[in-house]
Amino acid sequence: MMGSYVSAIWRQRDTKDDLGSSAPTRSEGGRKRSHENEELINAENALLHTPKKKKLRSTTDYIYQVLFIDGENSDVTISALNREWKLHKLYLKQCGYFESMFRGTWKESKATAITLDIPDRNIDADALAVAFGCLYRDDLTIEPIQVVPVVAAACLLQLDGLMQQCAAIMRETISSKTVCGYYDCSLLYGLGAVKDACFEWLENNIMAKQSKDLLKDIKSTLMQDLIKSPNLFVMQVEMDVYNLLKRWLFIQVMPWWTGSYKSGITKQAEIHFKDLTSQEFGTGSHGSFLETCLGKIYKKVFAELRFQHIIIDLSSTNLLFKDRIVPREWLMPFFRIQWLTMLNMEQGEDLGPKQGDVNEDVFLKSSLRCARILHRDVEHQWRWIGFNYGIDLVIMYIDRTIIIKRNCGNQSRLLSNQSRRYVMARVTVSSLNDLGQVTYTKTGDIVSHDLVRDGEVQGMSIDRTAELPLRIALNILYYTPRADVRPPKLLRIPLRLDSCRFCKKKTTSTAVVPTCTVSSEGSNPDLCPMQHHADNTADSSSHSSVNTSNPSDDNLFEVE
Repeated sequence: MMGSYVSAIWRQRDTKDDLGSSAPTRSEGGRKRSHENEELINAENALLHTPKKKKLRSTTDYIYQVLFIDGENSDVTISALNREWKLHKLYLKQCGYFESMFRGTWKESKATAITLDIPDRNIDADALAVAFGCLYRDDLTIEPIQVVPVVAAACLLQLDGLMQQCAAIMRETISSKTVCGYYDCSLLYGLGAVKDACFEWLENNIMAKQSKDLLKDIKSTLMQDLIKSPNLFVMQVEMDVYNLLKRWLFIQVMPWWTGSYKSGITKQAEIHFKDLTSQEFGTGSHGSFLETCLGKIYKKVFAELRFQHIIIDLSSTNLLFKDRIVPREWLMPFFRIQWLTMLNMEQGEDLGPKQGDVNEDVFLKSSLRCARILHRDVEHQWRWIGFNYGIDLVIMYIDRTIIIKRNCGNQSRLLSNQSRRYVMARVTVSSLNDLGQVTYTKTGDIVSHDLVRDGEVQGMSIDRTAELPLRIALNILYYTPRADVRPPKLLRIPLRLDSCRFCKKKTTSTAVVPTCTVSSEGSNPDLCPMQHHADNTADSSSHSSVNTSNPSDDNLFEVE
């Protein structure tokens, strides 16, 4: 009993000692609470002197409803496009158009009714309503389909703030359905940022998202700029750019075509242009579609193609001759330059472009553009077709890294035995969202890689934040462009068949310089029938020519 009692006493003392050691004293707890209270008081005092800005939406909504919608206390009525708005001069003076009108001795300054002349066809009554309404409220809601007319109205009324808001909306909503309309709008109303954003969208998407509606809305000048852009995402090689142009050209001359774009347009385009040139110049002639009256207006676009990177593949070269779209006189200078370049490289006169040998502008204009899309984050390895002066370049994707390798183990290809070759390249990696807008992009420097036999170098390290699918684009230059060998100026090359036979007959009889009038107006007996050719049922007899060439020349590089 005594032992149990003593143990209980000691346990009680131990418990008290533990509590005493962990619990704060009264003075310590008081100082802590005092310090906390002081901090709270200081925070509350600071809050009292911190300004807070809140918009009273009820006030702006009231102003918009009562003054703009209901027109209460209106002192001027604006009429335009068969609609009237009862407005207030005080609010209208916010825009430059009315501020200058109501100032000075203009008769409108005292008028209570004003009729506006709207010369811009892009402006409609709904767009004017949005423009007037923004003078009475701060927030703005515009649908993408309505933004172009609103920009036009804002430009007329000199509402710079509204134009900036519309420009922001346009940049956020660029897609295959809006890009061409936005681009034309940006040119018309001086929206430089929108123009650049639309052009970048087309560079990234025109080959991957091409459709009949998209290609139909792209004008020749825009397509010309896209084709020559070094940043064009070329899927897969330069020959695919030519095929894109062929489909675009077909839709431009046959906008009413209703066939399947994915499965039928390429074959239909080939048949169409062959038939047109055969009717124009004869079946065995070397004439091309770009030499016809209808085709000559597209010469500038096709002249931007990088033919030196198309004729490096046999099947692509054969197709150029078979399609009869491009004059064969355009191709001959490239064959000569390519042959001399190959001899220079094979005999060791040119080992490839070294760092500093080629400036950026020449590289971007001369380089081969090629790209690929990676849908899975696994190891990939690929090459692009074509003879590249004995260099078999293999591209590898391993663990978010792009590797460039000179492969010398492929015995089925004609490869260079030189121990060292230089290849200049620029790597670009990007990711897009569902609308085709860039969510990630990284462009490397232009670098000359010293590649030994079977050697490899790192092209780029890709951030982990880049989302799939990854778009891998390369600009590659295998040779050193010579200063004494300039690229052919294709538009200056004289063509044997620079106008159709009908025009030559007509102009010869009237002693006028051989030209052909191009017009989109109605039928005219003085115009070349080719200008109004709509299908393959035109009378070929009026455009036939004497066949003085060898029909087999059309398959000059064909291998049976």
